[in-house]
Amino acid sequence: LRHEYVGTEHILLSIIRDGEGVAAAMVQHLGVDLDSLKERVERAAGIGNGSGLGNDMPYTSRAKKVLELAMVEARHLKHSYVTARPHSRRTGCGRSGAAQFGR
Repeated sequence: LRHEYVGTEHILLSIIRDGEGVAAAMVQHLGVDLDSLKERVERAAGIGNGSGLGNDMPYTSRAKKVLELAMVEARHLKHSYVTARPHSRRTGCGRSGAAQFGR
């Protein structure tokens, strides 16, 4: 999306990107077409003027809250990471509260 920040829309798109994993399966089970959802999210969020690249992009307050809640759940499950897919694209929250998306 070439935004200069990470928002909840970016988190959602990363979850449904390749249609795999538990989260994508849940969305599909609810009757939502992933391609249609991706198009709607991209249209609603718009295309930014930035490069969309970089490790130090700021997170919106809502994105931080989503990641904080995910970490609470992960800790409850005795996991040391948050992931939308088993063993891939892990999102780890560091001491700064920011997350990094693996590729």
